[in-house]
Amino acid sequence: MECSICMLDYHDVDRVPKVLPKCGHTFCVDCIRALVKDGKIQCVECRLIQKCSKIASLPTNFAIFELTHIIRKLKKENETLKNSGAGMDLSHILDEPLRDEVKEPEKPINKKENCRITFADLFQQSVSMKKERPKTARVKAPTINYDHLMGKWNCPQCTYENSYDDYQCQICGYCEVQDAQKN
Repeated sequence: MECSICMLDYHDVDRVPKVLPKCGHTFCVDCIRALVKDGKIQCVECRLIQKCSKIASLPTNFAIFELTHIIRKLKKENETLKNSGAGMDLSHILDEPLRDEVKEPEKPINKKENCRITFADLFQQSVSMKKERPKTARVKAPTINYDHLMGKWNCPQCTYENSYDDYQCQICGYCEVQDAQKN
């Protein structure tokens, strides 16, 4: 385990992990000494300013303290097993830092270029979506005659009740077809 400022492993003598009480971030004693100005300290992680009259009064992060002891113990055991030829080689696991690694970009990021590329990708995606979208058929809305909804009328031949009071003398479609078939 290492301090996120100096990137050196915590140690129980000169690199004791201390917790900033207001924010809870942990740094080694040496880095905290360098950060104290006028009895105040500004956390490098969250920029919170806190009072710090004595560095020794800051609480020790015993969880990290214990983890460093366990890691050292495992490394020693691994070395003895490795030298004796028994057991598994865990050096590739134990030598890696136990924090999230942030990989630096292989080449510097050009913000304008990155923005331009992102915009071009979005534009190309929207254009391709338009090409893939199915074309909708242009269908004329049917012309609907609402005259029959205005009132009621009865067919004079079959007394079929229908709409529209003005057409009392009209024959319904069924009777009209029947008459056409008779003739």
